Amino acid sequence: MNLKDIFDTLDLNRGMRRILIVEDAVGFAERLTDKLKGDGHQVTTFLGIDEISGTIAQGLSINETSETIDLAHIDVVFLDHYFLSDTLNGGTFTKAIRALSQARILAMSSDEAANARMVALGAAMGINKSKLRRMIGQ
Repeated sequence: MNLKDIFDTLDLNRGMRRILIVEDAVGFAERLTDKLKGDGHQVTTFLGIDEISGTIAQGLSINETSETIDLAHIDVVFLDHYFLSDTLNGGTFTKAIRALSQARILAMSSDEAANARMVALGAAMGINKSKLRRMIGQ
Protein backbone atom coordinates (compact mmCIF):
# COMPACT_ATOMS: atom_id res chain seq x y z
CA MET A 1 0.00 0.00 0.00
CA ASN A 2 1.24 3.47 -0.89
CA LEU A 3 -0.08 7.01 -0.52
CA LYS A 4 -1.83 6.88 -3.92
CA ASP A 5 -3.71 3.73 -2.85
CA ILE A 6 -4.82 5.43 0.37
CA PHE A 7 -5.88 8.59 -1.46
CA ASP A 8 -7.78 6.49 -4.04
CA THR A 9 -9.65 4.66 -1.26
CA LEU A 10 -10.51 7.98 0.38
CA ASP A 11 -11.52 9.49 -3.01
CA LEU A 12 -8.95 12.28 -2.66
CA ASN A 13 -7.72 12.14 -6.26
CA ARG A 14 -10.86 13.61 -7.84
CA GLY A 15 -10.98 17.26 -6.87
CA MET A 16 -11.15 19.26 -3.68
CA ARG A 17 -12.48 17.52 -0.58
CA ARG A 18 -13.38 18.91 2.84
CA ILE A 19 -11.12 17.07 5.27
CA LEU A 20 -11.08 16.83 9.04
CA ILE A 21 -7.90 15.66 10.77
CA VAL A 22 -8.14 14.61 14.43
CA GLU A 23 -4.58 14.00 15.64
CA ASP A 24 -2.84 15.04 18.88
CA ALA A 25 0.77 14.72 17.64
CA VAL A 26 1.18 18.35 16.55
CA GLY A 27 4.14 17.91 14.17
CA PHE A 28 2.49 15.04 12.32
CA ALA A 29 -0.86 16.86 12.21
CA GLU A 30 0.83 19.95 10.73
CA ARG A 31 2.70 17.91 8.12
CA LEU A 32 -0.44 16.01 7.09
CA THR A 33 -2.41 19.28 6.96
CA ASP A 34 0.24 20.89 4.75
CA LYS A 35 0.32 17.88 2.41
CA LEU A 36 -3.45 17.80 1.97
CA LYS A 37 -3.75 21.59 1.57
CA GLY A 38 -0.93 21.45 -0.97
CA ASP A 39 -3.00 18.93 -2.91
CA GLY A 40 -5.87 21.46 -3.05
CA HIS A 41 -8.10 20.24 -0.24
CA GLN A 42 -9.86 22.27 2.45
CA VAL A 43 -8.46 20.98 5.76
CA THR A 44 -9.52 21.56 9.36
CA THR A 45 -7.28 20.10 12.06
CA PHE A 46 -8.15 19.32 15.67
CA LEU A 47 -5.95 17.94 18.43
CA GLY A 48 -9.03 16.46 20.05
CA ILE A 49 -12.81 16.40 20.02
CA ASP A 50 -14.61 16.74 23.34
CA GLU A 51 -18.26 16.78 22.43
CA ILE A 52 -20.70 16.16 19.59
CA SER A 53 -24.13 17.77 19.63
CA GLY A 54 -26.24 17.04 16.57
CA THR A 55 -23.84 17.51 13.66
CA ILE A 56 -21.57 19.94 15.53
CA ALA A 57 -18.31 18.72 17.06
CA GLN A 58 -16.45 20.87 19.58
CA GLY A 59 -12.82 20.43 20.46
CA LEU A 60 -9.29 21.77 20.63
CA SER A 61 -8.01 23.03 17.29
CA ILE A 62 -4.41 22.77 16.09
CA ASN A 63 -4.11 26.42 17.23
CA GLU A 64 -5.02 25.25 20.74
CA THR A 65 -8.29 27.17 20.80
CA SER A 66 -11.75 25.74 21.39
CA GLU A 67 -13.55 25.52 18.04
CA THR A 68 -16.48 23.79 16.40
CA ILE A 69 -17.00 22.07 13.07
CA ASP A 70 -20.13 20.86 11.31
CA LEU A 71 -19.54 17.16 10.62
CA ALA A 72 -22.32 17.11 8.02
CA HIS A 73 -20.02 19.06 5.69
CA ILE A 74 -16.95 16.79 5.91
CA ASP A 75 -15.99 14.43 3.07
CA VAL A 76 -12.97 12.68 4.61
CA VAL A 77 -11.65 12.17 8.16
CA PHE A 78 -8.08 11.25 9.13
CA LEU A 79 -8.70 9.91 12.62
CA ASP A 80 -6.32 8.93 15.39
CA HIS A 81 -7.78 6.64 18.02
CA TYR A 82 -6.12 8.18 21.07
CA PHE A 83 -6.67 11.93 20.58
CA LEU A 84 -7.06 14.59 23.28
CA SER A 85 -10.43 14.02 24.93
CA ASP A 86 -11.86 12.94 28.24
CA THR A 87 -15.04 11.57 26.64
CA LEU A 88 -14.35 10.35 23.08
CA ASN A 89 -11.87 8.20 21.19
CA GLY A 90 -11.49 7.11 17.58
CA GLY A 91 -14.04 4.35 17.97
CA THR A 92 -16.78 6.48 19.49
CA PHE A 93 -16.05 9.26 17.01
CA THR A 94 -16.23 6.81 14.08
CA LYS A 95 -19.66 5.67 15.27
CA ALA A 96 -20.84 9.26 15.59
CA ILE A 97 -19.66 10.23 12.12
CA ARG A 98 -21.13 7.09 10.58
CA ALA A 99 -24.51 7.99 12.09
CA LEU A 100 -24.32 11.47 10.51
CA SER A 101 -22.74 11.03 7.10
CA GLN A 102 -20.98 8.85 4.58
CA ALA A 103 -17.65 10.64 5.06
CA ARG A 104 -14.72 8.34 4.35
CA ILE A 105 -12.66 7.69 7.47
CA LEU A 106 -9.01 6.67 7.66
CA ALA A 107 -8.17 5.09 11.02
CA MET A 108 -4.55 6.04 11.71
CA SER A 109 -3.44 4.80 15.08
CA SER A 110 -0.15 3.26 16.13
CA ASP A 111 -2.34 0.61 17.78
CA GLU A 112 -3.33 -1.93 15.09
CA ALA A 113 -6.17 -3.30 17.24
CA ALA A 114 -7.61 0.22 17.55
CA ASN A 115 -7.45 0.61 13.77
CA ALA A 116 -9.26 -2.72 13.36
CA ARG A 117 -11.99 -1.60 15.78
CA MET A 118 -12.50 1.66 13.88
CA VAL A 119 -12.71 -0.24 10.58
CA ALA A 120 -15.28 -2.58 12.13
CA LEU A 121 -17.28 0.51 13.15
CA GLY A 122 -17.24 1.97 9.63
CA ALA A 123 -13.83 3.43 8.77
CA ALA A 124 -12.89 2.86 5.12
CA MET A 125 -9.46 1.57 6.09
CA GLY A 126 -6.81 1.60 8.79
CA ILE A 127 -3.08 2.23 8.63
CA ASN A 128 -0.33 2.27 11.20
CA LYS A 129 0.42 5.92 11.93
CA SER A 130 4.19 5.51 11.70
CA LYS A 131 3.79 4.04 8.20
CA LEU A 132 1.64 6.99 7.14
CA ARG A 133 4.22 9.37 8.61
CA ARG A 134 6.91 7.80 6.44
CA MET A 135 4.68 8.04 3.37
CA ILE A 136 4.16 11.77 3.77
CA GLY A 137 7.81 12.38 4.57
CA GLN A 138 8.04 12.97 8.28
